[in-house]
Amino acid sequence: MFARQKRLITYLSISALVIFVAIIIPHLRSNFIDSLRWPLEFFSHFDREIKGVILYHQNLVENLRLKRELGLIRRQLHESGEFYLENVRLRRLLDFKERSVYPLTAAGIIGYDPSNLSSIIIINKGKREGISRDCAVITNDGLVGRVVDIGEEISKVLLINDINSGVAALVQRSRQKGLVSGTLAGGLSLHYLPPDADVQVHDLVITSGLSGLYPKGILVGKVAKIKEDSRGEVFATLEPSTNLTKLEEVLVVLKK
Repeated sequence: MFARQKRLITYLSISALVIFVAIIIPHLRSNFIDSLRWPLEFFSHFDREIKGVILYHQNLVENLRLKRELGLIRRQLHESGEFYLENVRLRRLLDFKERSVYPLTAAGIIGYDPSNLSSIIIINKGKREGISRDCAVITNDGLVGRVVDIGEEISKVLLINDINSGVAALVQRSRQKGLVSGTLAGGLSLHYLPPDADVQVHDLVITSGLSGLYPKGILVGKVAKIKEDSRGEVFATLEPSTNLTKLEEVLVVLKK
């Protein structure tokens, strides 16, 4: 009898436990899932942030790579443009050299005399190439100057716009003779003209060949203005045929 009651109590206890578990498990499951929500959201957000940082770094690296490539392309385009312009200039000089009646050698500008920046240039040719003192220096546009100092591999050239320079010249149209010299402002003037000189604006002025320093017929410049100084002497200001401030290559007239 006692054993039967004990068994009944056990069955009832197990049944009650089962019922209790059946009732509480859904509630516990809901609370358990709710408790996992914040950690899951945190790790999901953390994962997104990590991926964002990685993607940002990848984009940054790619952006830097593209910038380097773009810089390289720009530099190559710039260099190609410079090579093209240099090729055009050299071709023009070569064509002029082939058509010239004078023996010529091409030279590049490598510097300026620090004692006189506006009137002396240094070229990369010297005695080894047959250049000598007082050789005329020109471009295909006209007269540049003459060699005043020379070494084995370099030479100094006095430009025609130097105040110490003098070029025996004549007006091509009227054959009026004069002397072209430089000015303090770096310009050119045609002096020693008679009061009735036949000189007009836009007349071309060329070397006369009388001084022996420059061959005859090289273009020097164009008459810009005709003036009279304080002493009543007539002179003309010239526009140089060659831009003396933008020289990069020149031709040296070799002496025969």
